[in-house]
Parts: sequence; structure tokens; C-alpha cells
Amino acid sequence: MIVPFPISSSITGDFFGNPVTTHEAYDASEDVYAAYVMGTFSWGRWSAISGVRVEHTRVGFNVTSQQIQRPPEAGPFDPNGSYTNVLPSVHLRYEIREPMIMRLAWSHSVARPEFNRLAPFETINVDNLTGDINIDRGNPDLKAVESSNLDLMFEYYLDHGGILSVGLFYKRLDGPIYRSIMTNEADGVLVTVDSFFNAGKADLMGVELNYQTQFRFLPGVLSGLGMMFNATITRSDVDVPQRPGEKFSLFRQSDHIGNIALTYDRKKFDARLAFNWRSDYLLLLGTNPLNDSYEASFRKLDFQAGYRIRRGWKIMFDVTNITNEPQYQITGGVRGPTFYGLTGRTYALGVQATFLISDHLFNHELQAKPVSAIGSLCSDYLACICDTSPEYSGGVC
Repeated sequence: MIVPFPISSSITGDFFGNPVTTHEAYDASEDVYAAYVMGTFSWGRWSAISGVRVEHTRVGFNVTSQQIQRPPEAGPFDPNGSYTNVLPSVHLRYEIREPMIMRLAWSHSVARPEFNRLAPFETINVDNLTGDINIDRGNPDLKAVESSNLDLMFEYYLDHGGILSVGLFYKRLDGPIYRSIMTNEADGVLVTVDSFFNAGKADLMGVELNYQTQFRFLPGVLSGLGMMFNATITRSDVDVPQRPGEKFSLFRQSDHIGNIALTYDRKKFDARLAFNWRSDYLLLLGTNPLNDSYEASFRKLDFQAGYRIRRGWKIMFDVTNITNEPQYQITGGVRGPTFYGLTGRTYALGVQATFLISDHLFNHELQAKPVSAIGSLCSDYLACICDTSPEYSGGVC
């Protein structure tokens, strides 16, 4: 069965005989209006932050050089859609005994589709020799991903500013977005459609370990040494209406993610050498399991250093992927990688300025080029750092 075309372009010439590429030009805008109510409470060893955030999102597209048509069952296309999300949250903190703390949080969050997935564009290419058709399109019917999150964390604070923590989490997602490349035959011609869709319900659960310490007991310049380690183990499953009866892990979600770093912080100088790794994950769905694609496991080594030249000013130097590790993609029915890429090393030299204005801290960084976060490898649905309290826009974290 060919995936229904949510968009079809006005094409001149013989559809099955001539190579055709439609225009992808469009203007897009997204406005988010938000309000929140929040309260803080404390009694004895307990403290709490609770509230609700309401977000109203308006998305608009102005498609150029293209005629938008849709099948009757899809209804008319509205280029100026809007929706509202109510995002409650409760964060509890309990002091078990000094220096042990327990944290428990429940929150509801939302993640909006990216423009390149949502935009109403379509590109059609027809092979001159075979007549095969390749279609690349956005999907304006994509919905925002909603998530209910439950987190439990135990923290033990060590001497010299260290911490040891263990966390458990569970997330229930509605409509995670995935990429699909489906190939079907119609009248002897292969038609391949590359687009994005919402899946059904998904469950994600896991455990996170974190350890940080400073070796202040060492003599002299060695007292600036420290180390950081964190590891996350997850299990997930998702329902895909396009492939009923099959089991899938959550898209772009590794089962194992880890970071370990050797740090140094003394007087005006600080540095970090970090090794990061993750396991493979499901990248996109094909027509059947033999056509599903996976991003292979990946590891990299990063370095970051900084020197404070005066109060509020710091020189930064970063190197990402020092060993130039390659990235692989694997397709289910193919032996060996179907994609091999060298991302190369990334160097950056910049200046960081910190200003204190009206009791609020502002940071501004001037860098030669953007740099990936040192010491972190994150996935679409599991962020290394996340704040879902009401004053922040809730992300699927």
C-alpha cells in the first residue's frame, strides 16, 4: 500500500517520463504565548515547587511556487494552525539526613515538530531510465509530542563539592515523531516516499548514575584534579500504526549512554577531557524490517580549557571529536554499513563574558564556531539536562 500523499504539487510534463523537481521554498513562523502560576512550599524536611504552565502555539506557512492539494479524507489544509497545551508539574524535595536528599517529580511536557518536518513542501524526482519516482516531503499534519514524566532521584553530597546520585525515570509519550522511507510498486513503477509521521503511544524507562568529585586532598597543583562520570540505561517501546504487530524501541533513543571526564580547576585555569559513548539506535523505518536503518554505536573524545583573564572574562578553547571517529548507518537487510561518514574534528577559540546586572546573571559567548556540549551525548527524548518547572517551557526530557 502506498503511503497517502498529504501534499501534491502541480507538475508539468510527463509524470512518469521526465525528471521533475518541485520547489521547496516556503516562509515559516512559530509564535508561542505562555503564562504560568507557581507556588513554593516547605514543611519540616519537605519542600515543594508546584504549578501549571499554559502554552498557546501558532504556526504559519507561506508556500511559494507550489499548489497545495490534499486527499478528501485529510480535509482542507490550514497553513495557519494553532494549539494549546496545559503543562502541570510537581517537584518534591526531602532531606533524608545530611548529606542525603531525595527528589520526586511529576510533570507534563511538550516537544514541537521541527520546521523541516512540518513544512508543506514536496520534491519529486523521476528517473529518466526506469521511471522510478522518489518523493521527499514534509508533513503539515504532524502533531506536537506530549509526554508525562515521573522522576525519582537520590543524591549523596560528598566532601570537596562532590556528589553521588542514582535516578529512576518513566516517561509516557504520545505521538513521537519518526522518519519513514516507504517503497511500493504502482503500475510497474517503484514509488519511494520519504517523510515524517507521528507514531502511537511510547514508553521510556531507565536508570541514571552520576558521580562527581574533586581531589582536594592532593598536594599543590594536583589539588585541582577531579573526575565526572554518568551513565544511563534505558528500555523503551513504541506502537507504530504503519507497522502493526511489530515491536520497536523509541526512535533515536540509545539503550546505553555514558560520559566520563577528567577535570582540572585551580585558580584561573580549568580544563576537561571527556570520553563519551552511546549504543546504536533506530534511525528510520522502511517498508519492512529489512529496510529499517540504524545509527551505529558512537564514541568520541573532547577537550575543553578556559583561562580567566580578569573578573567576568574568560578565554575558551575547545576541541571536539579529537580522534576523528567515524559515524556508521546500518540497514537491516544489508551486511556492512550503508553509510560511512567522517565528521572531522572541531576547533573553537572564543571569549566568554559574564555580567551581573540587576541581580540577574547574563552570559555572552563570542566563538569562532559553534561547539557541541563537552562531556554529553544526548538523544531526542532523553536530555542530559532538563528543567520542567512551570517557569520553563516543558521539553520532552
